[in-house]
Amino acid sequence: MEEAGRYSSSRFLAEHPQAYSMMRYSKLDVRFRGFLYRLIAAWLDPVLRAFRTIGDAILERPIMPFAWACLFVKALAGLSYMVGTSKASSDCNADS
Repeated sequence: MEEAGRYSSSRFLAEHPQAYSMMRYSKLDVRFRGFLYRLIAAWLDPVLRAFRTIGDAILERPIMPFAWACLFVKALAGLSYMVGTSKASSDCNADS
């Protein structure tokens, strides 16, 4: 999801702005949020790497109830998308 936020979201937004604005993921797009979202994304970038590793281990073994695992995966996907959009934002700034 980080790659989707970083590389695909800009293209989808350009071609389908109304559909993008209706998606839940658009609420996590740091390009349209304030400084706090950018700060959170910067902090989450290294933390998410650890969560992904831990998450793989947790999901491979049935030690977590399924409902909790679903919430964990959804949260991880959303936060990864958020971090990806912050990198897309910096990619755009680097091109300028």
